[in-house]
Amino acid sequence: MHDPALAREALADLPSDIAESPLFNGDLAPVPAARRDLFLDESDDRAAIASAIDRLVDLALRRGAAIGIAHPRPETIAALAERLPRLRDQGVELVPVSFLAERGEELPE
Repeated sequence: MHDPALAREALADLPSDIAESPLFNGDLAPVPAARRDLFLDESDDRAAIASAIDRLVDLALRRGAAIGIAHPRPETIAALAERLPRLRDQGVELVPVSFLAERGEELPE
């Protein structure tokens, strides 16, 4: 659940369900916000998570940026740890979501 009080103190807000966010109805307009492109761990299956990471990388390479979110679950962490060393070779740089939110531009669809 999105917490408006927490968002006031945050550098950026990225609710899991954008429809929950008061940021998009003007309540907290000064807080930078961004939409996620992909939820990486809808299941605990490591192969499915790895596939979602690959889709996110492909999306980022096509569009120039992409935002993925995930839970700190053991299978998610393992899949990320396996893939992270290869990202630089693929031309992908990981940045905090606040970096993309503060750019103030729409990410391509």
